[in-house]
Amino acid sequence: MSTLEDVNKIVLTGGPCSGKTTLSIQIQEELRTHGITLAVQKETFTDLFEAGVRLDFSNQKSAREAQKLILEIQLQREDQLAKCLLAMSGEHKLLLCDRGAFDGAPFIGVQDFHTIIRELNYPLANLYSRYKAVNHLVTAANGAEAFYNLGNKARTETPEEARKIDLLTQEAWNSHDDLAVISNTDAQGNIISMEHKGKILLRNILHRMGMPVPMEIEKKFLLRHGSLSQLESSGIPYKSVGISQDYLPPQNDIVRRIRRIQFEDSLGNSSISCVYTEKKQISPGIRSEVERLLTMESCLFLLQSAIFRPVHKTRYSFIRKEQYFQLDVFQYPDHLVLLEIEFTNANMDENIVVFPDFLDGYILKEVTDDERYSNAAIAEGRCPYYAS
Repeated sequence: MSTLEDVNKIVLTGGPCSGKTTLSIQIQEELRTHGITLAVQKETFTDLFEAGVRLDFSNQKSAREAQKLILEIQLQREDQLAKCLLAMSGEHKLLLCDRGAFDGAPFIGVQDFHTIIRELNYPLANLYSRYKAVNHLVTAANGAEAFYNLGNKARTETPEEARKIDLLTQEAWNSHDDLAVISNTDAQGNIISMEHKGKILLRNILHRMGMPVPMEIEKKFLLRHGSLSQLESSGIPYKSVGISQDYLPPQNDIVRRIRRIQFEDSLGNSSISCVYTEKKQISPGIRSEVERLLTMESCLFLLQSAIFRPVHKTRYSFIRKEQYFQLDVFQYPDHLVLLEIEFTNANMDENIVVFPDFLDGYILKEVTDDERYSNAAIAEGRCPYYAS
């Protein structure tokens, strides 16, 4: 029997005047031509504003209550639309969300936001894992200033305020396992077209829906032991989660994985999400990937069939110059530290990594094509660090 979790929810977010609403309209028909059964969750705040609702944001207390109401309405609408999608025919069902649950956090602060979700009985892990992927479009006020405007009646931010909100929104979604930051410029600083951004967005969504599209371009680097201390002293905002990863016996060349992610909010509340993933190579450079959430009961049942040893690591994620980095510190083998970045923005064709300064002298080598540094190889004990 299908449940709300069987409906893929993908968030389209960004700073003010980032083009997200325009692009969400433009790509709808293209998604449907790929066989996707689609519904769109409109931006809740703008929808309420256009309906004549004027909430009080004059002080922290009233702003907190307003954001709580917006979040409650948003989550209810998402669930209602997901129920509608379940009643519709089609194999691939998508709820495209114009903003998601964490978009209200920058306006009231992390601690008040975590208090709200606790009052609404939404553990942090559940709130992150309800969305399959997040695409953040950078505000035009950062890199495409000539295109920044106040066309949205609910928009009142100056370009400077828009840039600040954009960064805070990126940070609010930091820790989501599948975050893509889509910038306004390429590696040479040239402004890219809205059409180009739309193509990047479409490709990201199709891939996350399990459609066989060209693989995402990822790079992986082996870091020197002590690089975590460098991050901690750099002043760069980061978030950490605990990850346990197990592998199940493969079926018909399909790699099967269970990942448990442990989140802790600013109030000290801990929660865990469990995700089952299947990866299959279709042809050279083409891969399909399907994920679904598991209940803890189902997760523990499947783990009885796990092969190899589990991979335990702490992931430290941070955003630097519109690039989403994930620094993994492994429990074993000792001193293994890997840095990953996925190219999902305008620079994906150039494959250019702009490393933060704190990593100077700490990058040992690139291991992108060295299969021995994959999580599966680490689980099997084939990583070179086991012999060191």
